[in-house]
Amino acid sequence: MTERVKLLIWCTAIWAVFIVTLIVCWYDFNNPLDFSGPMLIGLCLIAGALLSVFWLIAAWKDRVWRAPAVALLLMGVLTYGFLTESERLGLYAKFYLNKWSYESKVAEIIQLSGNKSVSEINDQLKDCYVDPGPPIRVAFVWDGIIDNWYGPVYDPSGKVLEANKFKSNWDDPSLADIKKLFGGDMVGCRHLTGPWYFCSFT
Repeated sequence: MTERVKLLIWCTAIWAVFIVTLIVCWYDFNNPLDFSGPMLIGLCLIAGALLSVFWLIAAWKDRVWRAPAVALLLMGVLTYGFLTESERLGLYAKFYLNKWSYESKVAEIIQLSGNKSVSEINDQLKDCYVDPGPPIRVAFVWDGIIDNWYGPVYDPSGKVLEANKFKSNWDDPSLADIKKLFGGDMVGCRHLTGPWYFCSFT
């Protein structure tokens, strides 16, 4: 194995770790209002393209095929996954990495609700909102501007999924209570696991 191939193996491994990190942290990096995130994503894709060219050069000059073939296959799979599944994988990664803290906060809020009003609880909280229900619902804010935001929502009833009917039934009065949850207009929702959902507001 030539020194050129060894160097390319190390560079490819570093690139692979970096692109997996971008996928896991997608909802932290992919912020259109923060230019550093999109810049990192663009640099990662450019680096992948350059590495692919260097691997082809190494295969031709050093007459080696196995390492370039494995490296190009790995890079192709990771790039395809990054371009097509980053949002979905990043969503689940961020949610499950923080799930224990969300569950702890929900348990704390439910306990506090026996002694305090929802408005008093909301005054004490940061990055989350409480709806009195019943049942008590809790929304955790990931990102957004003013009333345009998104994040995981705890809802034991599962009624937040009715937000998906708004596309064809925006003015349906039977959906008004769901639409106005947490003080905004809920525009979309997907089920994560158990009583947890990912919702968008405007």
